[in-house]
Amino acid sequence: MKERIRKELSFQLEEQIRRDPLFSQIRRGHYHEGDRWAISQPDGTVDESEFTQIAEKYTIEPKDVIEKGPSAIIENQLKLAEKVRRKHYELFIRKMQAVTEKTGNLVDAQGHPFTPELFLELLEKVEIDFDDQGRPRLPALVVSPELATRIKEKMPEWETNQDYKKAFEDLIKKKKQQWDDRESYRKLVD
Repeated sequence: MKERIRKELSFQLEEQIRRDPLFSQIRRGHYHEGDRWAISQPDGTVDESEFTQIAEKYTIEPKDVIEKGPSAIIENQLKLAEKVRRKHYELFIRKMQAVTEKTGNLVDAQGHPFTPELFLELLEKVEIDFDDQGRPRLPALVVSPELATRIKEKMPEWETNQDYKKAFEDLIKKKKQQWDDRESYRKLVD
């Protein structure tokens, strides 16, 4: 019975983390053995890394279960999920920083405010895919909660700025052409 409960709690923990807006967009894979993973890049290079353990101590006091019943387990599980999710974010940020530095896609504002020009510079450095109707699938922008609030406040102002609108539209047209080129050279599998 303990093993069934442990497995269910582990499953629920993973589900809570997968519901995160960022982590829900990231594909996951399962490795059943080994101490490292590798990804083959389109240019033929292989990126290899060791697994990183994310662990957090999990204790439920018997007195809490007696006093609160099953809600003691649920409360503890939610706290644990938040701690583990935070560790996932820290690891994600470290890995993304390393990748963007390696590829030259790092954009450093050097302490300056987030501007429309900086946003366009970010978009210039990434591939953008498009849906069947030709609408861009803009990448997720991972920023601090404070910066996210400032961007949301400024975005309506940016969207009414004709210079920004034109520069954004031109960039999207360029990215659409790049996407069309990538798609036309893509090999289809039977």
